[in-house]
Amino acid sequence: MAQFTEMYFDKLVDFKVDCHEALERRYDWATFEFTPELFKFFLFTMVPDVLLHTKSRGMFDFDFELTIENVHADVVGICN
Repeated sequence: MAQFTEMYFDKLVDFKVDCHEALERRYDWATFEFTPELFKFFLFTMVPDVLLHTKSRGMFDFDFELTIENVHADVVGICN
């Protein structure tokens, strides 16, 4: 699934059917394995973020421009 996601973001693959329908059936065509890339992300990105997270740093991670309209537009744009 991670490989498909990366390929989709790089515009190497696209949906031929409704994206919601394809993702509902993802267990038929995707595997969910612990890959070396996922291990690398977990070890070098997620663990340091959790261990070094402070209240002041958390304020920088928050996007104040995020609104429901922006999220809706992004989701609709991805699925169309």
